[in-house]
Amino acid sequence: MPVADRGAGCDGVMGAPQAPGHYDPGSLREADEAPPPRIIHSRDLAAAAEGEAPEYDYNFLDYMFAAGVGARLYLDEPGAVHVRLTRSALAGPAMAPVLVYLQRRFDVIRCLEADGYVEGWRAY
Repeated sequence: MPVADRGAGCDGVMGAPQAPGHYDPGSLREADEAPPPRIIHSRDLAAAAEGEAPEYDYNFLDYMFAAGVGARLYLDEPGAVHVRLTRSALAGPAMAPVLVYLQRRFDVIRCLEADGYVEGWRAY
């Protein structure tokens, strides 16, 4: 399934596309400033006729941050996370602890824009 199709219908804050800036791992504090209060493991599996493969099978972890900010890790894409914010919203000062938390754990952060998920940040 194309990246833009995953998470369709998620709420996101709209804004002009602007990628989150790069961070310096050497300047990070020992502890996270924004650990998610909850991580929920779920699976979305389409119904299928007996003996047939389901049309889709998504196995994922939802990271639920404060103020309704969420991110999703699809377990078949362990290095990438999908954030329900636009690139400009994630780059804002209020989201800095969330951004650093995700940058420390994932190589790719995809952000929700008007046309679906797009790459907002890459570690390399």
